[in-house]
Amino acid sequence: KELEAEKLQVEFEGNRVSMEKGLLEAARARDGDLEAERQQHREALEHLQQEVQSAGAQRDEALQTVRYEQRQSKELKELLRAATEGERKQQDNVKRLEDEMATLSRDRQKDM
Repeated sequence: KELEAEKLQVEFEGNRVSMEKGLLEAARARDGDLEAERQQHREALEHLQQEVQSAGAQRDEALQTVRYEQRQSKELKELLRAATEGERKQQDNVKRLEDEMATLSRDRQKDM
């Protein structure tokens, strides 16, 4: 009986060790899966950070373009205003000269 009990004890211990070994292997596999998942998350995060940086650079470039275009637009508006003012003055001068010519022509007609 004692030998039988010892045999059962050894078998029980063997089964317990096998079960613990299986649990440890499962835990290692799970840890490996978790590490792979963490690595994927790190890579995805890095990719997203790069996209954010790229988007920020594109935004900065777009802002520079907008500012440049605003300056150009302001300069063109100023040039248009100056050209319009010059045209108005030219029209005023033409009208003044026409009036002077008409006056001179009338004065000449009177003198004749």
